[in-house]
Amino acid sequence: MIINKNNNRLIYILLFCTFVTSSFDIFLTLDIGGFTFRISQIFCFVLLVIYLGIIIKNRKIVMPIGIKSAIIWGVILILCTFNTILPSINIAYHLWLVFDIAIIFCFTQLINDEDKNDKVIKLYIISFFIMAIVGILEFIISICGIEIPYITQWWIQGKLPRINGFSFEPSYYATYLIIGWVMCRVLVENHWREIKHLLIILLTITLAIVLSSSRIGIVLIFLFEICILIKNIIKKTHKKYILTMIILGSIGLLLTIYMLNQDNYRFLLQGTGLNGSSAHSVTEREENLLNVLEVFKESPFIGKGLGGIYAEMANNKGLDVYSVDVQDAASGICVFAEILAASGIFGFIFFMLYIIKLIYLPLKKIKEDIEPKYKAVIKGLIFSLIMELIILQFNQNILRVYVWIHIAIISSYYRFIINKKNG
Repeated sequence: MIINKNNNRLIYILLFCTFVTSSFDIFLTLDIGGFTFRISQIFCFVLLVIYLGIIIKNRKIVMPIGIKSAIIWGVILILCTFNTILPSINIAYHLWLVFDIAIIFCFTQLINDEDKNDKVIKLYIISFFIMAIVGILEFIISICGIEIPYITQWWIQGKLPRINGFSFEPSYYATYLIIGWVMCRVLVENHWREIKHLLIILLTITLAIVLSSSRIGIVLIFLFEICILIKNIIKKTHKKYILTMIILGSIGLLLTIYMLNQDNYRFLLQGTGLNGSSAHSVTEREENLLNVLEVFKESPFIGKGLGGIYAEMANNKGLDVYSVDVQDAASGICVFAEILAASGIFGFIFFMLYIIKLIYLPLKKIKEDIEPKYKAVIKGLIFSLIMELIILQFNQNILRVYVWIHIAIISSYYRFIINKKNG
């Protein structure tokens, strides 16, 4: 099957639509049998059909980076499917995982040369910019008094929204945007000039994360900036630069302390347990983590499955898993803990092997003699994956569409670099 210009154009359109809609949880979705199907998955399905046509024609499958470990992890999970009180939810989740792994194969084979990878990276970055604008528009429209049905949380009901950009909630929105933010921040730091107005895109995504008021997202931005600052201090050691940052940091810290001690701003601490505020969010997260670990202790070697862990947690709470929505009734937290409980010790080992290969091998490759613009993209892709994995330790469900799309892009870009080095 020959990919001509028209086919390429279709692939780019499908990829861009997949990128833009990958975070949609409550918009353009379809509920079937209690499970949510997203429009991004439909775009991916069409891409898979094109991919199948290519491998049937060429009789060749390109192997993504570290995929053997991922496949072994998937097989172990499938073997765990019926080790739960509610196997049906496992069947759905494990089919979802198979679909995600297939997407990795698909991207690695379809995005297979320099021109395609350059265009896809640009489309990927623009997609985050678009979704950041969507969130900012949500904020502007809401504070103007116009009701938006997709806003799920408010700081001040009807007046001050927590934007969520078609995601389930603001924290999900920030979890999605942090990928684009880190990518853009790394590319700006490395003077990547393949896309215009990159700094404006970065600032727009930053504003959207701040307006989502996801404290985890905002903290991660600060932590990443601190890492960059330390790197620059070590690299430059300019006294004026260091003094300026210390002064600005001190002023910012004093202003933050002052604001949080004022009654008008104390709502920003709600759920943290700080400065006399309630600790419901912290307590709930701790309880959810203990519930996940309890499921693991019940069956440490043969896991309960990616969906089964929610059924088991609901059952441990004394709920009737056949009459309630276990996904809502029993929230988990910390995706690594969930994977441990879902796939058991052996499955978890292979999952971690996959993640390590996914991070280590591309970072090892940038030490070789390759063009700076490619090094910048690899750094952006890998550091954004690392930050995404960090923020997911405060959330649930590893099977988020945008996470696996990001992994698929890393796989395709790494394969392109390998092919370029080999001539």
